[in-house]
Amino acid sequence: MDTHANEQINNYFLGILSSRDLAFETYQRHAEESYARMLSNNPKMNEDHAIKFLDLVREDKDSSVVRGAFLLANEFFEQDQLIDPEYIQNLIDLWCASRTHDSLILSYIMNRFPDRTEEWIIRIKNAGKWTDELEKEWGTIAWVSKIVESIYQSESTFDQLNVISFNVDLSEIIDITRRVRSYIRGKIIPQEFIHGLTKILMEDRFKEELKFLSAQLFITNEFKLQIGIEKITEILSNAAFKNSLPLGAFLYSISQNMIEEASNTVLRNKVFQIYRNSLPMVARSENDSTSDHQLDNGTWKLIIDHLGEYAEEWIEKYRGEPASVAASTLLFELYSRNLPSVVDPVEICKALNIHCFKTKLPSALGGLTVKKASARRGMIVMPNAKTTPRWKFSLAHEIGHFLLHLWDDEKTVLIDETIDFDGEGSIRLAERRTWEREANDFAQWLLIPQGSEVQDKLKYLDPPFVLNLEQLRLKFGISMSALASRLIKEAQFPILLLVSKNGDIIFSSKSGEWPDDEKEMYDKQIPSTSYTYSLIHETKYKKIAPQIVSASDWGKDWYFNRLKEEAFTTGYGSVYTFLYAR
Repeated sequence: MDTHANEQINNYFLGILSSRDLAFETYQRHAEESYARMLSNNPKMNEDHAIKFLDLVREDKDSSVVRGAFLLANEFFEQDQLIDPEYIQNLIDLWCASRTHDSLILSYIMNRFPDRTEEWIIRIKNAGKWTDELEKEWGTIAWVSKIVESIYQSESTFDQLNVISFNVDLSEIIDITRRVRSYIRGKIIPQEFIHGLTKILMEDRFKEELKFLSAQLFITNEFKLQIGIEKITEILSNAAFKNSLPLGAFLYSISQNMIEEASNTVLRNKVFQIYRNSLPMVARSENDSTSDHQLDNGTWKLIIDHLGEYAEEWIEKYRGEPASVAASTLLFELYSRNLPSVVDPVEICKALNIHCFKTKLPSALGGLTVKKASARRGMIVMPNAKTTPRWKFSLAHEIGHFLLHLWDDEKTVLIDETIDFDGEGSIRLAERRTWEREANDFAQWLLIPQGSEVQDKLKYLDPPFVLNLEQLRLKFGISMSALASRLIKEAQFPILLLVSKNGDIIFSSKSGEWPDDEKEMYDKQIPSTSYTYSLIHETKYKKIAPQIVSASDWGKDWYFNRLKEEAFTTGYGSVYTFLYAR
């Protein structure tokens, strides 16, 4: 290149472009102005001149001259529309070969020709010139931002971005959000773009990185101004319990912040209902008065605030297993052969990473399980009361529900032996009984493990059973109901157990030696000729010592005509009756 050309370049670029604090847009503007001035001074400039400018880049003698020559050459080619992929590749190769690796030159390439960013990155990496600084500035953050911008322009889709492999942390997501915000500032956000971001938050198939990005975009001022805080808050609230932690907690937190920002009581109440309707629940009732089952808003707020994430591998491992097998396998995995003499269900929850939260519950609720399977979030809520044998059994029962059962993720389900909340949200009676039976069985096998001392005592227990079970309750801290149910499984003689509430038989179980079908007792009433009937209606009695009765007293033509009857009441309205031949 002749001396005059060199002087021109130095005059136009050395003073104007020497500051490294200038943004690449500033360099680009000066390059365009300088190109126009050079063209006016030398109208006969042609491609050969531009190529000579690139020779200065190769010489790499002065960073400002290199930068100016590079930009000027590109302006020349762009003005004449001679840019092609091979030429851009040559620019990248020139950059890789230079000693200075001028960051503003690379900025120019990346921003001037963004559609091939990934290709440029691969080319630089292959040349061994990729650095941590370049990764931060032009790596995943840059091209993900460009793809999001192309989605905004309806040139691409979030589904296409979802299948691309990329890993970014929260700080990088914030950087991407900042770039996208800069791009959409002053523009009208398309409804398709908003719908796509909403779908990302609500559907499991999208990557967590995209979900965080979607949430970050929704809380920008650009989105708030165009969509409205109320609408965005509803979107985030609906997604809060559809996603696992930490994303779910993040969505919950920012939705709460937006409620405070909106300072709207109607919105606050609406969001609260969204939270409640998002959390399927199984509750253990202690009586059949449905009015006593309702959770107040304060309790719901505590549940929502404390809902934690559970370890999915525990849940998947035991679902579908028989209750006795699940409980026995769990105890073996937790304790191997060092089984404690008394199993503590609170410690079981800790080992399983199931959050057991104690709070004030309605008097009719002995415990409840909240589980959102799609988000791997759940907890067990227990009454904030003294840890009695009954309390421990209820907790073990809820652990059974947690491990064994999977309910509809979209409905609030409240089940028990006798109660049935709204017909649409509740499961069928037969399935409800199955669940309760399985949860009770699980609790029994958890609290009375195979091979334990209490199991051995039940195997050889003699009448009077109620009195002897009471002694076991006091010694091992296991509820009478659990001991009674397990006695039936261990008994080596004919015995039938009937559980009733308000005179209606709601459960029955028999030992292997009992010859008749016990299921025919379902939904029947305790006969008025029985001693159990007297116990129900004579409140001063808490239990019935063994009484000789006739099968006809129970209105049945059983194989054993002469039987013994014992019964006891619980503090929760249930009556347990033993009929046996011994």
